[in-house]
Amino acid sequence: MKSELVEKLQGCLLSLFLLVMRRNNVAAGSASGLKVSRTWKSSSINKEDQMQTVTLLQLKNIWDSKQLTTTTIIKTVKTTTTIIKTVQVFIKNCLYKILKILWQDTISSSLLWKRTNQLPAEEEIRKRPESKRTLRRIAQDRFG
Repeated sequence: MKSELVEKLQGCLLSLFLLVMRRNNVAAGSASGLKVSRTWKSSSINKEDQMQTVTLLQLKNIWDSKQLTTTTIIKTVKTTTTIIKTVQVFIKNCLYKILKILWQDTISSSLLWKRTNQLPAEEEIRKRPESKRTLRRIAQDRFG
């Protein structure tokens, strides 16, 4: 029973994490507008993809410009850190609800991650090689 719950958690949290990262609301610093439904229709997926395409096209001009400064890159890193922290809080709240931990009960983050066999969101993102390569490439292209 407990191992089934842990397996479900691992699969759900990763997909939920990716869903949350894709939403424009989190990028703006607000997770209050998120709506997660159990079933997805192809129209809702297409709409989400269109929103992402528009956002990426808007950002393309900024990233392609040669006028990027260290300030722009620092702001990007700060925004990324804020997004990671927001996602981290969201995942922890989900874990509290799944494990039925009441607000009166105090539990450390490390114990929570051990119980669920999960990594903190920051470690999960940092271990992905794409993000490291992208940041390194931007720094080399602009300053090196």
